[in-house]
Amino acid sequence: GLIIINLLFNKTVRENTFNTKAIAFIMFCLVLFAVNKVIYKDSTIKWPNYIVYCIMPMFVGMLVKVDAEKLLRYILYLSLLLIPVAGEYFSMHTTRTGAQLETIGMAASYNVMFFVMAAILHFVYYKNRGNKVIWIAYMANIYYFYQSARYGTRGIFICYAVLAVMIFLNRYDENEQLVRSSGKNTVIFITAVMVAAIVITNIEGIVTALYKALSSMHIKIYALQKSVTMIKSKEISNGRNEITDLAIAGIKEHFFVGNGIGMFTPNTGKVYPHNIILQLLYEVGIFLSLPFFWMIIKALIRLVNNTKMTKDNIVILTLFFCASVPRLMVSSQLWIQSAFWLMIICTLAPENFGGGETG
Repeated sequence: GLIIINLLFNKTVRENTFNTKAIAFIMFCLVLFAVNKVIYKDSTIKWPNYIVYCIMPMFVGMLVKVDAEKLLRYILYLSLLLIPVAGEYFSMHTTRTGAQLETIGMAASYNVMFFVMAAILHFVYYKNRGNKVIWIAYMANIYYFYQSARYGTRGIFICYAVLAVMIFLNRYDENEQLVRSSGKNTVIFITAVMVAAIVITNIEGIVTALYKALSSMHIKIYALQKSVTMIKSKEISNGRNEITDLAIAGIKEHFFVGNGIGMFTPNTGKVYPHNIILQLLYEVGIFLSLPFFWMIIKALIRLVNNTKMTKDNIVILTLFFCASVPRLMVSSQLWIQSAFWLMIICTLAPENFGGGETG
């Protein structure tokens, strides 16, 4: 919808040519799903959802020429619509878990996260082009961030952490020149991955210590409370270990051809694998997963180690990557995650998203 709004304001569709790689990937996705629906009648993914959330974002993204600053500005304008009902929005989506912990629903957390990410990126890269309304939107998103940080799902913190790394790796000086070297960025990225691995392997001790420290200051953060509760019950994964075991078993059984898109629920009784790698391997097998894996790797390479991209292209790719890939690594359903498919089309057709080298 945001891309279509951009199209209506800029009206540049006639100036663009069709990107052959983008067309080929869209056709690949259509054929893949069509064949899947013929073979697997019980698939939980339906044609309308697949077209709206997967195909349409890629198709529209291929047609338009997007101005990064305008796109972020429109997102910030939309975020202002939440202000009159912000209190009700957060209270309406706040429930109590079995451990009597207040929490904002997962969907509500990620919806607000997209606004906040857009605000952060606009402030970092385009604040000199902001007007009074934009600065009001900045303030509103600080409040949204505060509410989602206190009561939101744990996954949003991973997304914000990845966003912080990407912004650090793509800094610009006063002359709009990229402040980085490919070798240095590679070292920084590898170091960040190593630190993340250390944190993950010692997550229980770190979470418990952080929770105690913040509790002593009377600061309550739902994600930490939930994690500590899960640690005490020996289930910090919140049931994901069982889901992972079921996914791995299905992958072993049909490693090359997969079990079918949308067939995880009919086969296991669980919603989805909560991990994009496991979901692709489970549903379409190793060979048909490769194009999707390559798109993720290519987007990551461009963000970490590619000096040929324009500032606008880096900003848009950062938004779509950070709003989708980290989330899909820990939760969410791949085939209805529009930001992921926009990330793919931004990688294949960067000339439509601020320029840069072709896909």
